[in-house]
Amino acid sequence: MSFSQEKKEQIVAGLNHKGANKPCERCGNESFELLDGYFRQDVQNDLHNVNLGGPNVPTIATACSNCGNLSFFAVGAILPADMTNE
Repeated sequence: MSFSQEKKEQIVAGLNHKGANKPCERCGNESFELLDGYFRQDVQNDLHNVNLGGPNVPTIATACSNCGNLSFFAVGAILPADMTNE
């Protein structure tokens, strides 16, 4: 699945609204790319066994266009609930 242009604009607007538009924390570069899709951060209660299908945090990610540093953002904090149902 890839984001529509409208969804990309909503995500970027949400990041800007929250002030998540600072230079890269690793290299200081100011250019980022929005990765095209959602990520799922699974919540684990055991370091030795992986539990799939349990609690998770849906996220979007950006990558620094210079060093590739990844930053993840909880969808619920960036987009209003009515925009996350696509």
